[in-house]
Amino acid sequence: VVLSVVAYLTVAVSLPSPSPSPAEKTSELARKFKSLGQFSGVWKVFQNGQKTFSTSMGMANEENSVPMTEDRVFPIGSNTKLFTAIALYQLQEAGKFNISTPVNDLLDEEDLKAFGVENSTRWCPRLEETPEGLCENVTTEQLLSMSSGIVDAFNCDVIGFDSPYCHPLGGPEFVIYKGSMAAYISLFIHSPLMFKPGTGYSYSNPNFVLAGYLIEKFSGQSYSEYLRDHIASPLGLNSTAFDPWAGEFAFVPGYVDQYVKFFSQSTAQDFPSLSGKEGEERASHGGTLLASG
Repeated sequence: VVLSVVAYLTVAVSLPSPSPSPAEKTSELARKFKSLGQFSGVWKVFQNGQKTFSTSMGMANEENSVPMTEDRVFPIGSNTKLFTAIALYQLQEAGKFNISTPVNDLLDEEDLKAFGVENSTRWCPRLEETPEGLCENVTTEQLLSMSSGIVDAFNCDVIGFDSPYCHPLGGPEFVIYKGSMAAYISLFIHSPLMFKPGTGYSYSNPNFVLAGYLIEKFSGQSYSEYLRDHIASPLGLNSTAFDPWAGEFAFVPGYVDQYVKFFSQSTAQDFPSLSGKEGEERASHGGTLLASG
């Protein structure tokens, strides 16, 4: 009898322990990040629609030592591009336009005037070596897939800081909202294409600035209004909204400021510190969606 009991206990002790749940794994990871003191944000885990873990750490604003809380509103940066794509496909489904139609054919003389293109009735995107008047066709679909060839005038690492088409991220032309998307488009609409549309790929934010303009043109609403009425509100995203000022000139309750920390880059000193903290830069992106979990 004694031997059988011992054997049973041996088997029981050797059974594998249950795997940690996603909430437990996230909790342990969050604890490690918190101990490093180099992360500011909110962690949340949902399973089957139920919140199983949440915590916050760090600062929402470094200058004023505002602590992070779980109900903060975050700028989501380039995740805004997903909303832009959804809006354009909605407008296509509504019969407003077709994403396969060349953008050249979608823009008229008034649009071009708003872009600073005078005495022209049609946009003529072309390669630098292409003779004047020989135009390429750029579709909305190519804007969304970053295959249009439109140069990223805001990323001068690609085109060169000495290029006449360079408008560096963080420069006054980009950071300060100009009151319309057309004003931003004027910064790159004259630039030659990097490659023939549809033959390459280059991550270029101007693609989505032009896409955003098309949303306003064919919906008759501002970008902010359209996203609110046709995406955020129907989905119950009550804490999601587009702020063209990216939190710079409008008071947004619970807003989290953006910071970029440079760790190993040798050129960190070349970046201005807009936050007043060495090694950090506060970045505005000329408009971003603000969202809270």
